[in-house]
Amino acid sequence: MPLLLVFFLVIFSFLGTSIYAQNSLLTEEELKDQLIYLSLENALSNPDKVYKLNLALQDLVEVPNSIAKLKNLQQLWLGGNELTTLPESIIELRNLQLLDAYGNKITALPEGFEALQNLEVLDLGSNKFKGVPAVVYKLENLKEFRFYNNKLKKLDDEITSLDSLEVLRLGINKIRKLPDNFGELSKLEELYLPNNRLRKLPNSFADLENLATLDLSYNRFWSIPEEIDSNAPSESAEFWRRGISKKSRTAIREKYPNTNWNFYPKYEGGIWGLHLAFQQGKESVLEAGILRAFRKDFILFGGSLSAEYNLNGDMWGLKAGGWVNAFVHLGLHAVYYQTDLTNSFGIRPEIGWGAHFWDLSYGFNALIGDSDQNINRHMVNFRVTLPFSPLMSPFR
Repeated sequence: MPLLLVFFLVIFSFLGTSIYAQNSLLTEEELKDQLIYLSLENALSNPDKVYKLNLALQDLVEVPNSIAKLKNLQQLWLGGNELTTLPESIIELRNLQLLDAYGNKITALPEGFEALQNLEVLDLGSNKFKGVPAVVYKLENLKEFRFYNNKLKKLDDEITSLDSLEVLRLGINKIRKLPDNFGELSKLEELYLPNNRLRKLPNSFADLENLATLDLSYNRFWSIPEEIDSNAPSESAEFWRRGISKKSRTAIREKYPNTNWNFYPKYEGGIWGLHLAFQQGKESVLEAGILRAFRKDFILFGGSLSAEYNLNGDMWGLKAGGWVNAFVHLGLHAVYYQTDLTNSFGIRPEIGWGAHFWDLSYGFNALIGDSDQNINRHMVNFRVTLPFSPLMSPFR
């Protein structure tokens, strides 16, 4: 008899704990009235009253495991820090509904992360992940998942296991293909995939009947995908204008007049940069100037205005022109030289190898007017570009 009594007490205790955990969740309206704590130290002074904790932009390199004492925590912001990992104890925050950890250096999630079954919003954007952690696919109640700017190359078929998903943000990655079963995300309302490498969509994409907002800008579509033409998002759709004719743009707008269609004209990856080069022929010449470049797929188009200076100190020149880097480098420049005795003008074609921010090429100066023995007619050039706007390379 005592054993039976102990059994029932254990069962009751378990059920009571579960019921308490569920009842302790505040509603969205109730959360609005809760104080947002801005330090873990203050939060731990009254842990049972803490529902929202914002530790973003505090230069944190780690989060103490003591955060697990905040049993009622529902919203946690950790963005813009220096975290390389999340604390293992985070899996004890079973009431957590929002976890924002964007802009850190995280590469993996703690073991047992799938225990956070109340999570509805998860932001892992701008971290160091090479793929979506498998535990994410086990978060059955996840409604919004942000995984932008992680250099993701492939999206797993398991993404469709997130059948509660309403918002998916995967921009600024390297995704070339969506899973064939992608259309099984039946509740998806907002999908953001800008700055990827998509060329086509899976047939199942047309099954996304609840899709309202779609961003496919700066991908590699040459036309409006048939899957969009047969079932357009209800509110807005964004594309890169490249290759999509005015006729096609007009037709899709007429077919779906209630959808706001945006077709962006700009190339991906436009930069301003400092152009530096060394030229070797009969004479050694340094070059420096300003460059403007655009990338379109793997092809880089550039134009520059620069000055050349003979290391012997008796010649300088101005050069303006354009070039293309697509593994093969092709360039054409107009040049003007000034020496102590002569002025020369010419055209310089170039050919060689080049990709993104460098090229190695052979050039020939076809000069008009007076010539000088200090001007190279034949030369080998090595150039590099140092981007300064944006500050770092935008070629993602």
